[in-house]
Amino acid sequence: VAERIRRRIANLTVRVWTGDSRGEVAVDGLTVSIGGATFPADGNELVQLVEGADTAMYAAKRAGRNTVRMGTAPLPTAEPTPLTLP
Repeated sequence: VAERIRRRIANLTVRVWTGDSRGEVAVDGLTVSIGGATFPADGNELVQLVEGADTAMYAAKRAGRNTVRMGTAPLPTAEPTPLTLP
């Protein structure tokens, strides 16, 4: 899913109103770095999953931007609390 989103953004042309004499301009060549984490492989609580996704996003940026990285689990917290899903 993340790779599909990355490709869609790369193919976008966004029209932006400048508010001046240029009027509307087209912005293309957009890139995105995406990091993700999965439950329970990358953490059992929300904070672990968010930290893992954040770490993975920065790994994607370091890899040259416009990339996807998944599953870079953070170090475990001292007192883990299980994540309860609805």
